[in-house]
Amino acid sequence: MKVGTIICFELAYDDTSYDTALHGGEVIVSQSNTNTYGGSFQVHQQLTINRVRAMELGREVIASTLNSVTATIDSRGRVTNATQEFTADHTIATVPIRDNVNASVYVAPVLSWAALCVTFVAVGAAAVLSRRQPR
Repeated sequence: MKVGTIICFELAYDDTSYDTALHGGEVIVSQSNTNTYGGSFQVHQQLTINRVRAMELGREVIASTLNSVTATIDSRGRVTNATQEFTADHTIATVPIRDNVNASVYVAPVLSWAALCVTFVAVGAAAVLSRRQPR
């Protein structure tokens, strides 16, 4: 079994997350220290990002934390085996091994570059049009 690992802050970076699937990660383990942010929105936000990545990558994600919410997230983004925040606990999960690469892993980077190009064209067009307007 090949495990793709993501550290909590890396979840925010598409390329880092996509690389786990592109380089053969059959199961993804997301490690976090959200215990530092206990009782805040950060814990829920981190779990939500893990859910999105599971769906994007088409892989199960094991979200592992120190004393926050540890959970198994299936490839459809459903959370199972979740532990409670500030509770000493453990979980054992059986997850399928997946080797597919979803289209989103290939398409999303292209869309990001396309959006950047459209933004540059729009800013350039606005600059040109603002110079043509009489003051």
